[in-house]
Amino acid sequence: MTKESTNTSQFQLLPEGHYTFKVKGRPEKKRTAKASYRIWKLSYVLGQSISTFSTIMFPWLSKELLLALGGTINPENSEVVDWDDEQVTGKTFECDIVHVERDKDGEKIKSESLRNIKAVVVAETSGQAQTDAPPPIEAPAGEGPAVAWDE
Repeated sequence: MTKESTNTSQFQLLPEGHYTFKVKGRPEKKRTAKASYRIWKLSYVLGQSISTFSTIMFPWLSKELLLALGGTINPENSEVVDWDDEQVTGKTFECDIVHVERDKDGEKIKSESLRNIKAVVVAETSGQAQTDAPPPIEAPAGEGPAVAWDE
């Protein structure tokens, strides 16, 4: 048995602001006794470096994201989005990151929420789509990372 130490108390939130993200692979399906969800791994440029960000999206919160990534409304049920999880890798979208606070077991928990999600149309030059990293963004001035409990 190997002794380990694990910080279970906090993680850093992305600063609130407008971001452009690129999907870094097929979203991973997860299921608990209460719900199913997907873990989305995304990349973004901050200053001179490419960073990664992971977020959990429950089906009832993912409509805007799925449509921005090429999904379509099911003609028989407007609450269903038809999409292919093998076709989202490399697609780019923009959104606002806002911090939301909720109560979990008597404690106030902050987490990120993706709002105003929109597809980013990649310009084509000479018949080939550009595949560079998302354009750079700057974190809001004077904002340091916030701290929250991991879910």
